[in-house]
Amino acid sequence: MKNKTTLLFARAFGLGIIAGMRSMSAPALLRGWTSRQRHLAPTPLDQMGSPAALAVMATGEMLVDKLPFMPDRTQMASVAFRALSGAVVGGSYCAAYRRNRAAGAVLGAAGAVVATYAAFHLRRYLVKERGLPDTAVALAEDAATAALGRTLLPE
Repeated sequence: MKNKTTLLFARAFGLGIIAGMRSMSAPALLRGWTSRQRHLAPTPLDQMGSPAALAVMATGEMLVDKLPFMPDRTQMASVAFRALSGAVVGGSYCAAYRRNRAAGAVLGAAGAVVATYAAFHLRRYLVKERGLPDTAVALAEDAATAALGRTLLPE
């Protein structure tokens, strides 16, 4: 039981990492996954939109992220929204397994804040220091977000 709880909390943190990379991808991935898992308890995320609506929002975020005039993700409002997204997915993931939702929310928010700054500095380094095209780095981040989601939420 302890190992299952540790894995559950690690996944809540990991979902927060996704929220830090792409704030709407984490809710979209989790909501899509929970809608296919019939054995899980209802979650707060279930009340926040359909899987399709959240997927459209996540796709829109990925498209808008590539625009040159978008502000940095490290601006306070963006960090706060990413932390909130991480808290929602972390708490919802734990609630789905009838575990401590507050602990999942804290872990999800922490993962989001860590990833917000880590992804920002990595992207800036790759673009400014290594000379990679920003769009290519952003697309790689999109792919990493999806891959992490598939790893954390296996079918």
